[in-house]
Amino acid sequence: MVDEIVSIGMAAAQTGLPFTVAAGFDPSNTGLASTDARPNRVGPGSRPASQRSVTRCFNTADFAVQPANTFGNAGRNILDGPGLVNVDAGLSKRIPLSERMHLQFRAEVFNISNTPQFDQPGGGTFESAGRPLLSSPFGERNRSNRT
Repeated sequence: MVDEIVSIGMAAAQTGLPFTVAAGFDPSNTGLASTDARPNRVGPGSRPASQRSVTRCFNTADFAVQPANTFGNAGRNILDGPGLVNVDAGLSKRIPLSERMHLQFRAEVFNISNTPQFDQPGGGTFESAGRPLLSSPFGERNRSNRT
């Protein structure tokens, strides 16, 4: 009878899903929903990963409210939300007790790097005064969103 030791590992890294920055009101006066009206894009909008935080995932200074009765030039899904990094591992040992029976010890570890998984940002909106704000910060991804 021989003992078996098996190790298991899984790693996943994904870029974030795209999202749209919205004006938050209808400066074009065409009846657009506040989530469909887009501002003017005056810069790239994205921040380096080292400068991102829970409340500032993109550079709000790179967006401005367009003049009244005009459409903004910001496109749809132009920025990427937070990515996903996850590393899981496991180790098991099978100990034979007889020819027909064995005992298995197993240890599993999830999210070894302890990396938080954030949900999509709520999108950027602007106050009527033209000051950019983030309507809602990253929300922690709940267990039902995990794959």
